[in-house]
Amino acid sequence: ALMVAGLCVALLVPRPAIGGAATGNDHQQAIAALADVKAALAELVQADASYAADPKVYHTAAQRAINALTGADDQSYVASAGTPGDPAGAIGHIDSLLDRSGTLVWTATLESAEANARAAVAHLQDAAKADGFMEYATAATRAIDYLEVARGRPNEIGVFSGIEGVLANTE
Repeated sequence: ALMVAGLCVALLVPRPAIGGAATGNDHQQAIAALADVKAALAELVQADASYAADPKVYHTAAQRAINALTGADDQSYVASAGTPGDPAGAIGHIDSLLDRSGTLVWTATLESAEANARAAVAHLQDAAKADGFMEYATAATRAIDYLEVARGRPNEIGVFSGIEGVLANTE
């Protein structure tokens, strides 16, 4: 039992990157990615809280969330909708972190976060062109589910720690 407890503690304690220490830039990239994911979530929540009757409100919120996730260089980006994020987008920041050489303790977590962010984008694209509110709500809810996994929880390990968990390993 003591050995299992020790293993659990070892898994919960943040570890340095394998093949070199994480840099301050890594931490800033992770913070920026997390901010963009949170901005995408906020767009959807804000549209829902508006109780708007105009479908354009919901379609614009979905596109702004896409823009926050994909960044300005992606073909899914629509400049006229604006963005609550930064020009790199969450996926751009994640890709910058994954472009590092060496094997990092958070590589698998970031790969999972990126896959979940991309899945969210696919559902947001459905939401942005939805004909009715129920169709929009279904697609937006699925996107939110994927974004919550991408965001993660700092008290989890592995793929469920998401970007929040990566922050613990980049400082």
